[in-house]
Amino acid sequence: LESLIKAGALDSLGWKRSQLFHLLDTLIEYGHQRQKAREEQAFLLFSEDYLQPPEIPAEIHSLPEWEEEVLLAYEKEVLGTYLSSHPLARYKKRLNRLISHTVEAIDPEEDFDREVRLAGIVVSVKLLKTKKEERMAAFVLEDLSGQIDVTVFPEPYSKYHPYLKEGQLIWVKGRMSIDSFDARKVLASQILPLEEALEKLARKTIIRLPLDYLSEEDLSQLHKVLASSPGECPLYLELEKADSVYLIQSAEYQAVSPSEAFLNEVEALLGPDAVLVEY
Repeated sequence: LESLIKAGALDSLGWKRSQLFHLLDTLIEYGHQRQKAREEQAFLLFSEDYLQPPEIPAEIHSLPEWEEEVLLAYEKEVLGTYLSSHPLARYKKRLNRLISHTVEAIDPEEDFDREVRLAGIVVSVKLLKTKKEERMAAFVLEDLSGQIDVTVFPEPYSKYHPYLKEGQLIWVKGRMSIDSFDARKVLASQILPLEEALEKLARKTIIRLPLDYLSEEDLSQLHKVLASSPGECPLYLELEKADSVYLIQSAEYQAVSPSEAFLNEVEALLGPDAVLVEY
């Protein structure tokens, strides 16, 4: 309820707090009844018409959907976990090239004392001090496969502490280690916000151009997209014609900023997998 109020639901609906309470109570009670019916196997006898869902007011149906980022934040706040998706899911395709491991794939024996590169969301942060009263931190990093503890000693902490916030998506480079309970942990040496890492650590951006199928309008639109995304990552064009493929560096736009917005625009224009970023 507090999340709905915080998101402006009462203002946009023109409702009183009591009306929202009543609707939520009705939905919760309906959920309880369905659960009870399942347990009694009533649906097997009477089908799903056994319980009719409560009527949802028209003004609720007219409300715009929350952005995924907002929805996930409220799911985490209310439920303590992500239900419909995960904040990292939208980056999944690019992460395979940016990281060296998923959390689950880190092997405590094979990877011990080796450099690892991970990406995930900061779940919890604990601020600490050394015996010399120097600030450091420990936090839990969660990706799509699991969670791992990360320790940030004073030197990297002094550089990267602004990024150590619960809910922050980050990229971490560090050395894999074992704690006193033989649990895996990472000793961080570098931390970046994930979107910043996806752009700054990119070594090459390749756009695939199937020349036999491109129209003048497509090329004109691509020209506008490239012009609006200047950056420092070298841009290459993979020209496909008949059975031949040629990789050339763009003469007019030699470098771009491979942001999520840029990649989405290129793929919306040229199709899925039309752009590749190498790290």
